[in-house]
Amino acid sequence: MDYSCAKRQVDFCLKLLSMQWEYLQVYVSLEELEQFQEKLDEYGEKGWELVSMISIETKGWLTSHSETSGLLAVFKRPKSK
Repeated sequence: MDYSCAKRQVDFCLKLLSMQWEYLQVYVSLEELEQFQEKLDEYGEKGWELVSMISIETKGWLTSHSETSGLLAVFKRPKSK
């Protein structure tokens, strides 16, 4: 039996498990959203991968009403050794 395919898969999985990452958090205001596509391309060219985006909610001081003030983008890329 040829186990070379299974061995390559195991080796690949072990490599992924041992990989170390660095992370980058970028705040994007609502006013900057239109230009954010260009920023995404720039980060991608530098090896960053967008892994998550969450909205940032702000609450008024005298009210319980909240509004989205922007987004937080989280990127990752393999750590260089």
